[in-house]
Amino acid sequence: QEYGYVEGSTVTYLYDGPAGSGKELSHRAKELVEQGATLIFTATTPATNTALAAAEGTDIKIVFGPVNDPVGAGFVDSLRRPGGNATGVTLAPSTARRLAWFKKIDSTATRILVPYNPRDRSSMTSFRRVNAASASLGLEIIASEVENLDDVRALFSALPEDIDGVFLPRDSMINSAIQDIVAATIDRQLILSGPGFSQVMRGALYAYGVRQPSVGRTAARLANEVLSGADPAVIPVEEEQSNLFINTETAKQIGLTLSPSLLS
Repeated sequence: QEYGYVEGSTVTYLYDGPAGSGKELSHRAKELVEQGATLIFTATTPATNTALAAAEGTDIKIVFGPVNDPVGAGFVDSLRRPGGNATGVTLAPSTARRLAWFKKIDSTATRILVPYNPRDRSSMTSFRRVNAASASLGLEIIASEVENLDDVRALFSALPEDIDGVFLPRDSMINSAIQDIVAATIDRQLILSGPGFSQVMRGALYAYGVRQPSVGRTAARLANEVLSGADPAVIPVEEEQSNLFINTETAKQIGLTLSPSLLS
């Protein structure tokens, strides 16, 4: 609206709500191509991968927001010059710094559970980064593969006994179960770290990440550039910076005292 688009007059939005599975995602992407979409906006790594495959051989442009590692996923040639029919918003690398906050919040923490989906590129990127950062922080990563929501719920219904906290990767499937994850970690009085602000709002103790509305505003500006005739191949991918978020109510629920210096 801020860029002058009026729904039903100068723009038509094709949206049927979030897709609940990879199969549904593929079906939605094919539908958008068949409906003659000019531009497809995607909000996760799996969605971007599916949209690019569906739009191959067409003039449809893709704007993503966010994708964890668009170069590693093969969506763009580089952040400065994407080189194809897609551009968008990525997240500044923050996994190592977020893990470091674990030790600042609880210096006694040593064993951290990290669920990850081996089939999700974003999840695997997060997992590799957390593994690389763990040794220098004196943390042991307890890895647990989860490929679907049933796996996630099963894991958090019977958490390992000898862990000090849970570190969630940038994975839309895993984070969609945030209510179950929050309930399980609060019940066990464990620190839970999510990748962004939305998980903290839902009850995770802390995150070092972004606010989704900020990502959306940046993606909207890029979409406007594309709809105005700019070629996404030469529109640089924009990097959204991270901030620290702490849920003080959750801290009280798990019996954790946050130091004044940490809060300041």
